[in-house]
Amino acid sequence: MSNNKAKEFLARAGLAADQNAIVGLADDFIRQMELGLSTDPSPSSLKMLPTYLGLDMDLEPFDPVIVMDAGGTNFRICLVHFANEGDHHISEFKTCLMPGVEREVSKDEFYDFFAQALLPYLSSSQKIGFCFSFPCSITPEGDGLVLGFTKEVKCPEAIGSLVGHSIKERLVSMGASPDIHISILNDTVSTLLGGFAHSKLKGIPYDSYAGLVFGTGINMAYVEELENIKKLPADFKGPGPMLINTEAGNYNADNLTSVDKIIDQGSQFPGTYAFEKQTSGRYMGPQVYFTLKQAIEAGIFSEGFARGFKKFKTLEAVQLDQFLKSPTGKNPLAGLCQTFEDRENLYILIDNAYERAARYLVILFLAVHKKTGKGTSPVMPLAFTVEGSSFYKSKLIRPKMFYYTRWLEDNFGYYSELLQVADCNILGSAMAALVKND
Repeated sequence: MSNNKAKEFLARAGLAADQNAIVGLADDFIRQMELGLSTDPSPSSLKMLPTYLGLDMDLEPFDPVIVMDAGGTNFRICLVHFANEGDHHISEFKTCLMPGVEREVSKDEFYDFFAQALLPYLSSSQKIGFCFSFPCSITPEGDGLVLGFTKEVKCPEAIGSLVGHSIKERLVSMGASPDIHISILNDTVSTLLGGFAHSKLKGIPYDSYAGLVFGTGINMAYVEELENIKKLPADFKGPGPMLINTEAGNYNADNLTSVDKIIDQGSQFPGTYAFEKQTSGRYMGPQVYFTLKQAIEAGIFSEGFARGFKKFKTLEAVQLDQFLKSPTGKNPLAGLCQTFEDRENLYILIDNAYERAARYLVILFLAVHKKTGKGTSPVMPLAFTVEGSSFYKSKLIRPKMFYYTRWLEDNFGYYSELLQVADCNILGSAMAALVKND
């Protein structure tokens, strides 16, 4: 069998998924969490951004609010309202490509895009929840200061600007009312809030909540005690624990492989968001592509496979999953394989990339459990609401994560429950808009 050959190559090249110790990395992640909570700016690679949002909220019927969602590739906008039974309804839903994906845009172009999208909705509501899925420092008033862009969105001029204020300025210049209120939150925060709303409506309590996004990028939010957030303003007096956006994608454990370094140097912002480039869906294709290049150079594949591979300039996650679901089918990667050994070796190398992603995700789970002390009983687990196409569309990642959540139970007595909530980000963003207007 050829699997030993492939696995020996991965170990020899320093690319094997199990070369990093989960517990050691989780402890280092907690150390950087604590550093990030202590001072601003911080030497930590984790920004640990306060949201000024808690979970002390009730779900009651309300008039419609506008929800915008700026993701890695697509922008969505709609109206949302809760019904008397606690259910939610979505209407006038629209989606289009995000500005800055196909080409670099100016700050004015960037914010004009959102203002123009909002104009037709303002006759229905003046309350706007904006799920802005990029690094942002949230202000106590609910606005967001742009810290940078990920997922290859290109708008450097907008860095350092206030998202809500900038959009509102353009709306007022277009004749809109100055009474508009825009609440900015991160997608992991809206994911957490969406999971909280879902569990509350269903009457299923959890020990605590976290939000995980595993799609184009990767990030996590969780609930932290106020006394542990040392960098809050001295005069801040908020109710209860606060949601924290960790900006986990920027975690740097100083463990880059040769493939990680190639991807980092070829990215838009080298030296940043190491964890995202190691793990997320946006980079899963390149991870396998550059691993395959090294494996071919090491003689792991047949000459016919090596010749065919030269036609590929990169790989996409969708191509990996096509092969995983049908290794002998009609898809680009299956077509490369000349022998059974080619197919087996290719499967093992792709599986290794997803195994590392799963191990890195469980680092986040273990870190939140240990940091908060939550989820120590099977009847009150810690709820991880998960969003992202890479998590739900991949053949491998979910079964691997179910294995690792059981591993957390057996080895540490930590209990996690993975929640999938329909319209999660939209629901959470609508809640944030209401809280900021109370």
